[in-house]
Amino acid sequence: MDKTIIIDCLEQSVAEFNITSEGDLINLVMKYIDELHHQETASTLVHLRASLKDYGRKTNHVHDQSIGELVFKIDGYLAIQPRQCI
Repeated sequence: MDKTIIIDCLEQSVAEFNITSEGDLINLVMKYIDELHHQETASTLVHLRASLKDYGRKTNHVHDQSIGELVFKIDGYLAIQPRQCI
């Protein structure tokens, strides 16, 4: 899958977040979106997925719906490129 499509899709998801209550989550995802512009796609997505899961645990799963949607999308992108994740 084209990297720009992945970036656009993640940015669209972040745009739906509540900036007041999910500001830290937005910053976390935007950091990885920036990395996607310069780094290898699969490994960056793996790290983003792990960071989202960790963020969820640290915040007592307050934003589970938003995190779950992103993890679902990331899993889909990674399923397309399974060999690059190994």
